[in-house]
Amino acid sequence: MKNKIMALALAAIGALGLISATATAGAGDASAVAVQQLPGRVFLTFTHAETKQIAASGIQSVFDSPAARDITSYSLASDSRYQTWYVPSRNAYYGHGLATRMVREAAAHPNGVVWVSINTNGGKPLTLWTRW
Repeated sequence: MKNKIMALALAAIGALGLISATATAGAGDASAVAVQQLPGRVFLTFTHAETKQIAASGIQSVFDSPAARDITSYSLASDSRYQTWYVPSRNAYYGHGLATRMVREAAAHPNGVVWVSINTNGGKPLTLWTRW
């Protein structure tokens, strides 16, 4: 079951990449999801335009599904109107039904962006981040 959930989450990340490519296809500038690898994590960073397109698509709701809760952690912008709570025994931040609201909030800020990290350093395999 956990492998199926991870496959679903990775498919959602791939879909986010396709949506971002569609969002920027006619923009004139060549754009691709920025990928950065650090020890224990791989970050996929989306631009503000891509974040707006992701918010409009609704694909981020995959992270809100009950099955995805076991593999997803959240990191909100410091002045977000939403909250997460930390569960020490699981080494992760939780926020049920939060992904859609997070992405929409980031899209509404002038410089709001979203990124996803694939974590290999323990804790949850995926983290959804917002900043502005």
